[in-house]
Amino acid sequence: MRDQRQRLDQALKEAAAAAGEILPEAVYAPLSFSVVQGDEFQFVLQRPQDAYAFVVLMRTLLCTSGLSPAPSFRSAIGIGELTVGKGD
Repeated sequence: MRDQRQRLDQALKEAAAAAGEILPEAVYAPLSFSVVQGDEFQFVLQRPQDAYAFVVLMRTLLCTSGLSPAPSFRSAIGIGELTVGKGD
């Protein structure tokens, strides 16, 4: 199970990097991709209008990653200013 999770994490990182190379104008910062907790990941894009194309590309890349079963995910798009707060 742990090995499968590591392969999924690696496939997610590779898909995000490849999507960033294919749509470089969409990516805010290549390092913005992160696995947040367990099965959740996030990334920051420059323009909201690129979000759908980026998500579809991520899905396509994951489906062709060789993992079985092929990963699938739900997505949500948040739009707003980036703020970095101080830790509590």
